[in-house]
Formats: sequence, structure tokens, C-alpha cells
Amino acid sequence: MHVAWTPGQKIQIAMGSAFVARTYTPTIWNAAEGRTCILGYAHGMGPDSDCLRAATPGSSCDIFGPRVSLDIRHPSGPLAIFGDEISLGLAHALAQSGGIEAVTGFFEIGDVEASSSVATQLDLQNYALVGRKAEDAHLSEFESRLSALADAGATLVLTGKAGCIQRIRRTLKALDVPSQRIRTKAYWTPGKTGLGRASRPTRTARLPVPQIRFVSASGLFPLPPAVVLEADRPLRPKFRRSAKRSPSMYSVSPASA
Repeated sequence: MHVAWTPGQKIQIAMGSAFVARTYTPTIWNAAEGRTCILGYAHGMGPDSDCLRAATPGSSCDIFGPRVSLDIRHPSGPLAIFGDEISLGLAHALAQSGGIEAVTGFFEIGDVEASSSVATQLDLQNYALVGRKAEDAHLSEFESRLSALADAGATLVLTGKAGCIQRIRRTLKALDVPSQRIRTKAYWTPGKTGLGRASRPTRTARLPVPQIRFVSASGLFPLPPAVVLEADRPLRPKFRRSAKRSPSMYSVSPASA
């Protein structure tokens, strides 16, 4: 049995400790080849940004997951994703997954030109990048699109900054969009860290050595890097039903050079 994953599920990368981890949404997951890929956004200073900037081929790390983060299975009608820089990878994963009528993305961005280059490399289609403005004034452009999406029966996926999600959700409620057509996941909020922190599960899956390695860092500045994580064997966990002492970790040995 391979380690299963669906777009929207998360992995967590340990930042020097099993309980200091940062969350990423894989853009690709190939359990048979032992390979996954993340798109990271190195912004400011912190363990996650430092890890992304330092990633080079051959570096290794511990990962946890995949786990449920955002359930986007069986959407109703077309899919519309609202988010920011760290939502681009999710949009790519959903667009490539198949079985979805259409995927449209709307992203609030700090550097539109650079992020447009990233979107092009990810082969994203049907998306709009909106530059951030003071006091979230740019969100009015997002809100202007909601009525047409609501009328089209779209499923709305709201990700990114918690405050922006709340504002858009209020607008959707005013448009009488049913709650089952709204999926939300806050990735960050100003002044807080670790919204997707590691937790203790009821069961654990382990592979022999708790390491994977970074095999490429493509340097998609200012969204560095797109990192491929590679194992030297298929991802096949052995489940234990009780694991009170350690978090759920799928761990693999580094691939040979």
C-alpha cells in the first residue's frame, strides 16, 4: 500500500524539532517513485523562510503527513480558489488532479510581476493576480467577482490570510451561497505562527529512516524555492494503531546521489 494523498492535504516539515514544524501543500505526490514537490514562499525571517532559502540538492529533513487540511473532494460545479502567494501551489495541484469541471484562481500578491512568472512556470490557467493595497482595499476586486461565481454554482475555496477569508465569506453569506459550497483554510494571520502545527495522532506510520532530501531548488524568486522531495523507495507506511509518544511521521531515507 502506498501513502495516499489528495490535493489539499498537507505535509509538515520539521524545523529542527518534531514539534516545531511548518505546513506546506504538495503540488505533486508520486508515492510509487517516492517523490513530492512543494512551492514555498520565503517571506521575512523565521525557521520556515530560513529552511527554504537554505534548501539545496542533497539537504535532508523530516516530514509529517500527509494529513487532512482542506477537503476539496467532490466539489459542486466549477472550482474558484481565492488566496495569496502560498495558494499558488494548491491551485496547481487541483488543476492537475483531474475530475474537476474547471479551476479558476484569484490571488492577492505583493509582487505581481514576479508571481506571474511563477504562475507561468506552474502552467496555471484562468487566474488573476491582484496587487495588495493598504487596509485590504484590493479585496473589493475579489468581491466584485463573487456574484457571477455564486450564480454559476461554483465551489469557493478560500485560503491564505485569515482576515481576508472572513471578509470574503461574509460577502458570500450575503449572496446566499450555501455553506457546503464554501471551503476555507487560513494559512496565516498577522502576529501568529504555526497555524498548521504538528499534533499527536491516534496512529503513526513510519519508514526506516526519518529523513528525506531536497533534490532540487529551482529558485522561483521571490517564491523560493520549488523544492522536490525524493526518497529512494516507494512511500509505503506500516501503520501502528497506538502512537502516544510521537507525531504521525512518514519518514524515508535520503536518495543516493
